[in-house]
Amino acid sequence: MGYHRAGIDAADIVGVDIAPQPRYPFQFVQGDALEYLGDCWRDFDLIHASPPCQAYSVLRFLPSNRGREYWDSIPPTLAALRGTRRPWVLENVMGAKAWPPGAYRICGYALGLPFSRHRLFLTTELLLVHPHQEHPAPLTPRNGGGGVSRSRCSQYAIGGRLPSMGASRVSAGALYDAETPMTGAAAARLASGIDWMTPAELYQAIPPAYTEFIGRQLI
Repeated sequence: MGYHRAGIDAADIVGVDIAPQPRYPFQFVQGDALEYLGDCWRDFDLIHASPPCQAYSVLRFLPSNRGREYWDSIPPTLAALRGTRRPWVLENVMGAKAWPPGAYRICGYALGLPFSRHRLFLTTELLLVHPHQEHPAPLTPRNGGGGVSRSRCSQYAIGGRLPSMGASRVSAGALYDAETPMTGAAAARLASGIDWMTPAELYQAIPPAYTEFIGRQLI
């Protein structure tokens, strides 16, 4: 959606995922994304990859996730991207240790969003990114967000303490508006600029503002 908002025609955007995505708003192909990339990269002018992040996310430290094994997705994805002769963008969470030098950190606050939601982007092209500034500490399972229940911490909404509310009173997924407090998926959709996803899908998504910011530069 971010690339579309940046100016790419909707008919030229194709999404690929191994699981069905019935609410995906553009053309969709269900299948192994790396296999599809190997077969069809010549059909595209730009390739964006967001491989699974579970192996790198701080949420892997939650008690319910301990002992689980997750796919180390970045090395094979990066190899597949480098095997093409097209501009590409690779996105993942900050905890990913497989990044080569040159990745950009993008912060939601810098894009005018009400959370940090730091993400790393690696691309074949040179980007101009906002200098990162100090902001409230993110809510994470490691620090508990100053009192937020660890079991309720999620990455899809507020990524920092809100100045108008004590962190101990902010549940994961809460967006505070001075006039209308909102919580849960409705708040996350509003904050992220995503209104077509279920809560589970929203939890896996990044706000379109990130790829719109990148897409405008690539165009």
